[in-house]
Amino acid sequence: MGNGYMIFGKLVKNEYLVLATFASLGALGYAATRPKPGAPKADNIPPIVSSSAEEENFIKEFIKLAEADEAKEKKAAH
Repeated sequence: MGNGYMIFGKLVKNEYLVLATFASLGALGYAATRPKPGAPKADNIPPIVSSSAEEENFIKEFIKLAEADEAKEKKAAH
């Protein structure tokens, strides 16, 4: 008996206060870490450094082929 707190004239159990605290902390954590809408995506692609234009073209083509293969694998997995 009396295992709770009187809030706005009603008896609120400790369990409900704990659940409300966890829910509010979870919501605050999610709101603080979610990506902002309209924010530009960060490209983590380093610049291509090559000794010749031919080497640079080869690297670009290799990346295109690798991305195409990756897209095919993702499509096949679904």
